[in-house]
Amino acid sequence: MLVRGKIVFLVMALLIVGAAGFSIWYNHHQSAQSIAFWGDEAVKTILQAEHVIIARCAPAAAEAPAAERITLAGQTFQLIRRKDMAQNHDLKAIWLEDGAFDWQTVRHPPTELAAQSLLAIEFQHGDRVARYAIDLPSGWVFDPAQNRAALLIPLRREEFQKFAADEFPP
Repeated sequence: MLVRGKIVFLVMALLIVGAAGFSIWYNHHQSAQSIAFWGDEAVKTILQAEHVIIARCAPAAAEAPAAERITLAGQTFQLIRRKDMAQNHDLKAIWLEDGAFDWQTVRHPPTELAAQSLLAIEFQHGDRVARYAIDLPSGWVFDPAQNRAALLIPLRREEFQKFAADEFPP
């Protein structure tokens, strides 16, 4: 009986180690494209962010400080109605989840953007900032620092639209 207990314990320990290894492998592969797209420094900032600021956008006022502005597709917008959503861990997870983006379809992001349809997301860790904007009607996510964009899948776009409506009622 004593030998059987040791074998059961050994099998359970091996299953736990195997499951942990699979989990690490699976999570890495779930985010490989997102990590490559956003870049290592931005990913570190996103993962370590103490503050996750969500803001609506408006046409930029000339006197708005640079930290309050975002430039997308040649247009400058001002961040208004800011909210710290650091407790919402889903935002970090979605941002780094490959399945949240349509990596296969080749499309061009819109060149004309309406301020009222933009949602800015800013991940802050110390003095590092990773700032992005989502065009809610189209689902394009803009990375102004690297001048590129990624397309959200329809489900994620709808979730952000609902989130914006709930958090920033008219």
